This record gives sequence, structure tokens and C-alpha cells, in this order.
Amino acid sequence: MTQKPQRQLGPVLVPRVEPKIQCIALAAGVDLPYLLGAALLARRDDATTRAKLLAICRAPELMKKRIEYAKLPGGWRDRDALEKLVLGLP
Repeated sequence: MTQKPQRQLGPVLVPRVEPKIQCIALAAGVDLPYLLGAALLARRDDATTRAKLLAICRAPELMKKRIEYAKLPGGWRDRDALEKLVLGLP
């Protein structure tokens, strides 16, 4: 483990240590590739959720326009995009 400079905690010096991913996998009793794969999937899901929230919460006028155009006869692209975003359809 990599040791960082010590920091003062009251009268006692406590070394700062960053846990390595290998140590975490070993302590959890899982293979390192499995842990890294799970972390990558969790990060992807997090990014997807954040993008959905930004699209819905921070751009209501964009969503209103998309719904307006989706109601038109030729608005199939907007309807498809709304279904993917809201319903999670492929």
C-alpha cells in the first residue's frame, strides 16, 4: 500500500493509507476482474441515470417541444425517443 504523508490528529500521528483495488477484492473474497466489471457496470448505470435526470429536470422546454412534435403525424422519431427515455424501450 502507498503511504502518504502523516497528518496530525490531536497528539497522535496517523498515517494516511489509500486502499488498493486488489486489497478490496481480496478482503471481499472476489476475483479482481469480477470486481472491476461490477464497478464499470455501476459507473455506466450511474452515467445513464444522470443523463436521464438532466434531460428531464434541466430542460423542461426541450421535453415540451419533443412531446409537441411527437403528437404530429410525422413525429415518429420524437415518439421513439420519448419511449426510449421514459419507458426504457430498446
